[in-house]
Amino acid sequence: FEIQLLQKAGQLQQAYDKVNNAMAAKIPVPNLGAQKISILDALGKSDQILPVARELIAGGDTTASTRQFVINVANKKFGASQALMKTDAAAADAGFTETLGMLAFADSVATKTQKPQVAFLKGATSILLANLKAAASQPTKSCELARTAKGLATDAMVNLPQGGASAPKATMDQLMGMAMQLDTQLGQLIASYRCK
Repeated sequence: FEIQLLQKAGQLQQAYDKVNNAMAAKIPVPNLGAQKISILDALGKSDQILPVARELIAGGDTTASTRQFVINVANKKFGASQALMKTDAAAADAGFTETLGMLAFADSVATKTQKPQVAFLKGATSILLANLKAAASQPTKSCELARTAKGLATDAMVNLPQGGASAPKATMDQLMGMAMQLDTQLGQLIASYRCK
């Protein structure tokens, strides 16, 4: 209760300290791990979320809420990266790459009901990152970037159908269409680059 009051009052560092104290004292607080991750996110320490989530789950946290928070943070990173696509391709690329790392971990610990959401996000992230890599390959005719993009397009075509239940059909159809079209274009690009 005290942790929640501190959070609502905006006293996030004090709330975080209380969470750590409760964990150290092994005080049974419902969803304490998820609260810790939530506070880290509110403090702007997103780089610490995955290590903390890994530690919590390795330490025996079996709650769906901790796992869902990892998915939510990955989704937030996906949205921020998508917003950067037109203004800062390099930052968007780094953001999508980080998102895929988060989602790989999320997939390894997700509950059965969370798996479709993770798969959809992996597919959507892969297709947008593939687009960036394909565009980046063109000025120098980089075989490496083109092959990476093709691999991402393939990943998208594998993951999107698995995540179909977690997204509107129109969105799924649009992304699958993009993935298939890009996969074909990348095959042509790789051939035109004379990649060996």
